[in-house]
Amino acid sequence: MGIVSKTVGVYKRYGLKGFCTKLNEKISSPMRTYGKRVAEFLTTEEELGAQREHRFLVEPCISIVVPAYETNEQFLKELLASLEGQSYDNWELCIADGSRTDQVERVIQERIRQYEDAGCRYKIRYERLKENNGISENTNEGLKLVTGSYVGFMDHDDVLERNALFEVVNVINTFPDADVIYSDEDKVSHDLTRHTQPHFKPDFNLELLRDNNYICHFLVVSRPLLADIGGFRKEYDGSQDYDFILRATEKAKRICHIPKILYHWRMHAASTAGDSDSKEYTFDAGKRALEAHFKRLGIEAEVEKRIEVGCFHIRYKRKEAEREEDYILLLPDGVKPITGGWKEELISCCMQERVGIVGGKTIGTNGKVLQNGYICGKGGEVRTLFAGLPEKYKGYCRRAVLAQEVGAVSFAFAAIKKEAFDRVGGVDETLPHPYLEMDFCRRLRKAGYAVVQASGVEAVVEKEPDYRSICGKKGSDVLPLTEAKKKLAKDVEESGSSYDPCYNPNFAESGKTFTL
Repeated sequence: MGIVSKTVGVYKRYGLKGFCTKLNEKISSPMRTYGKRVAEFLTTEEELGAQREHRFLVEPCISIVVPAYETNEQFLKELLASLEGQSYDNWELCIADGSRTDQVERVIQERIRQYEDAGCRYKIRYERLKENNGISENTNEGLKLVTGSYVGFMDHDDVLERNALFEVVNVINTFPDADVIYSDEDKVSHDLTRHTQPHFKPDFNLELLRDNNYICHFLVVSRPLLADIGGFRKEYDGSQDYDFILRATEKAKRICHIPKILYHWRMHAASTAGDSDSKEYTFDAGKRALEAHFKRLGIEAEVEKRIEVGCFHIRYKRKEAEREEDYILLLPDGVKPITGGWKEELISCCMQERVGIVGGKTIGTNGKVLQNGYICGKGGEVRTLFAGLPEKYKGYCRRAVLAQEVGAVSFAFAAIKKEAFDRVGGVDETLPHPYLEMDFCRRLRKAGYAVVQASGVEAVVEKEPDYRSICGKKGSDVLPLTEAKKKLAKDVEESGSSYDPCYNPNFAESGKTFTL
């Protein structure tokens, strides 16, 4: 898609004001420096050498499934080269080719001969399909070729980073019950010379996944899980990967995230990597995939398409037996909700069995975000998500407007399930804000509850809330911030976690969040 037609498409979707806001946010994005710094986020030659010498206790064959269709010859050769350069070499490539011509077959057959002559450990399993039945059916044909214990998925024009399979097998050896594994990714120019738009993802975040398929690439699943859920479903072509991921995560024993860039999504004229608006039909398929997800789980929810392509808003339905009195609504003086139906949004989301607390976003009178949830940073620092971001901006990977699980939410605008509140023993009234919230939310998560930030539910703060009055306690016996920070740092150290699972260790450890 040319730059002119792409610009026109964005203008039509967002209007003049929205287009200008989107452009300004893109220009000011802290990710614009990624291309110059990409080497900092990739493995080194020294590390690759050590990986090639390493031997795991378990060394499974990883089957890479690729549905091919009239694949550009250079793109296909680069995909093959990215596999051949892997620091872990027990893999097989399974290609189901739905092309009309023989351009894919010629490249593959030549490479198969080269592998056989060289006596390579890895191999290619190739099938030329009688007809092109669409991406789901073609992928399913590729799955029939699989012999490995784990299956990874690639698009026919993308490439893997050289340590991708090593990192996957490392996870398998660390967590033998891992049956869904995914990594971070970035986008790369058609000639592989320019890296942009890194997607540094959180660990498994169900609420975020329901608003947007953030998992995407690189995805690996175990064969037993694959046998359980089945392959890809043709009726969801366009968002078949979203449907597959939803079904896989519903049944998975353990879902592991590798916080490293292991997949490079190529941008070119025919790729959705270059323009998320280029295939509108995928949006409709994604909505249907989500509706099917909720139906399988027995959750009554309405799925609405957001203006951002590929993003959704979920409205959870109240159960008849649920009462508003079973929830604690926090809305101190000076905080004015501006989102219609805000109370219903917070409480209905909190009514999910898995959820303990739901927070809303607060905006200052200057039109900038005060908080959109918190994460636990290095040394016990509580860091505020998207502080200072203009209200109309979408934030990194649109996470300033999407619902998601976070480290903690603010007591300035939240709903708490009373049952969860009582179960964890309430709040520690000796702690100052925001350690007050972080401590409470960490105890909720340890008890098995999700902490959800409903980023689309907003309130304006006209005066600073009195967090002591929220707890019914005056501030004279509250711990100093330095002591609260030490207490949190000790708790984090004892938990053994190296980073907040709702964030990503590749981001800067200080300053504004979601920056390099």
